[in-house]
Amino acid sequence: MITVTIETPGLAEFVARVQGLAPGLTEAHRKAMRDSTLLVEAEAKARVHRRTGRLFSSISSEVTGEGDDLTGRVYTDVQYASDLEHGTKAHEIVAHGQALMLPISPMAGAVGFSGSIFGGARLSGAPRAGQQVAFFKSVHHPGTKAYPFMKPALEENLSKVEGIFQVAETAALDAVAKG
Repeated sequence: MITVTIETPGLAEFVARVQGLAPGLTEAHRKAMRDSTLLVEAEAKARVHRRTGRLFSSISSEVTGEGDDLTGRVYTDVQYASDLEHGTKAHEIVAHGQALMLPISPMAGAVGFSGSIFGGARLSGAPRAGQQVAFFKSVHHPGTKAYPFMKPALEENLSKVEGIFQVAETAALDAVAKG
């Protein structure tokens, strides 16, 4: 009969440290998720087109869940955000009340003017004092160009997000190895 004896000095301490890894790794993942969502949020804010700042101010992020079931989310609750991100197709706009009021551009009718006759209103859409307006039951909107900001914010930072998680996991493993 042949007997082989394997001794593993320090194995009990190592097993105890590995079992203690879960809380540290969970906290490291939560921090990495938070850092990642903040990174993407900042990039989305840097990319978003601004007129009033409302959409910019509404972009936010959060981390939800527990343990290994974490979700990071960058979001906005502004209704027109999707129209800006994806653009819109040509469509009809119909008055819900009596009529749609559109301000007439002060340049309309000027010699050599070839632009739209509509415009020149305040950002709210209200005409300026003394500005002419026109009323319509419906108008044809030509659609709007897309100005993506959320999707590119994530795509441009995917490698950084992966790096954030790798650093967090390495740090958690190093902490366990050091005891």
